[in-house]
Amino acid sequence: MAGKRCLMFDHTCRDATFELALGDLRQALEQDQYAPMAEQLRKTQDRLAELITIDPDRLDAQLYHSAIEAVLGLSAPDAPTRVRTAASTLRDTLHRYRDYRYRTHTPAWARPRQNDVIAWSELTAVLDGAAAHLADDDPWPLLPSGVGIGRYGRWRAVQERTGVA
Repeated sequence: MAGKRCLMFDHTCRDATFELALGDLRQALEQDQYAPMAEQLRKTQDRLAELITIDPDRLDAQLYHSAIEAVLGLSAPDAPTRVRTAASTLRDTLHRYRDYRYRTHTPAWARPRQNDVIAWSELTAVLDGAAAHLADDDPWPLLPSGVGIGRYGRWRAVQERTGVA
């Protein structure tokens, strides 16, 4: 009976879809190898795309969708263009999201996620840094989970100087 009352709220189904996508994302990030991780990320991205189609105002879904596009783009043949485009889309969406967050009215879907603007800003900066290093003569390997670009770059520089692979 209580479940039927919840179904009357249109956003409940959308929130559930978003949470399922986050579950897919968690599964992707737990993978040990790139191929299964990329496959799970594409599944997550598809689920988010469906949600965005149903509810174009779900900026949280758009943020995750753009971030996944950027991560998948790091290993694509057209990486410089793809990551730059994803970073630009992420930045534009972040600005719209920030507008929602700092106005007096906060949409219901954004209330539980009050501290994530900083994390999205940091991701945008990381992707901008990655895009700057993606050139035809500068192959960019997929970053290990949880390693920032600055730390990764310093780690690679030490490896190159010491000859340790």
